[in-house]
Amino acid sequence: FQILNITLLLLVVIVIGIILGFSERELNNQVCKEINIEIDHSNGNYFIEEADIDLMVYHEMDTVVGKLLRDIDSESLEYKLRNHPAINSTEVYKTLDGSLNISIQQRTPIVRIINNGGEGFYIDSSGYLMPTSSNYTSRVMVVTGAFNDSFYRLSKWNTKNIPDSLVNEVLVDN
Repeated sequence: FQILNITLLLLVVIVIGIILGFSERELNNQVCKEINIEIDHSNGNYFIEEADIDLMVYHEMDTVVGKLLRDIDSESLEYKLRNHPAINSTEVYKTLDGSLNISIQQRTPIVRIINNGGEGFYIDSSGYLMPTSSNYTSRVMVVTGAFNDSFYRLSKWNTKNIPDSLVNEVLVDN
């Protein structure tokens, strides 16, 4: 009885391996028919739109639709998208029907800072700095005051690593 179970399990593993091998070969020979972009707006933010993602994709590659899926480097595309300051996370994957799917999760700003020079930027829920956007203005608390650092200078770090940052400052006096 135990030999029968082991044989059956081995047979199932072999069949699954064969099916995955055929599907991988089919995926590699498939031509990209469309790009599906899904941007999560559940946090109420619209910093980035589908047109922005399209521009980033086509800036990375001359053409996508009509190209073999194996020739589309989804990892480098995912890396490039993830480096956009409004994007918290992204997933890029290909499907057997010839689709390139891009799923975007936006950052969630919690405060907007306006420094002495009038330059504004956001701090998101993870403590990362985001520039303001011409597409959208988030409805968050605005903090102003004697703050001289520019976004450019601070953008190299997140707020947890900035010495003498606003994280350690009292933002509201009682």
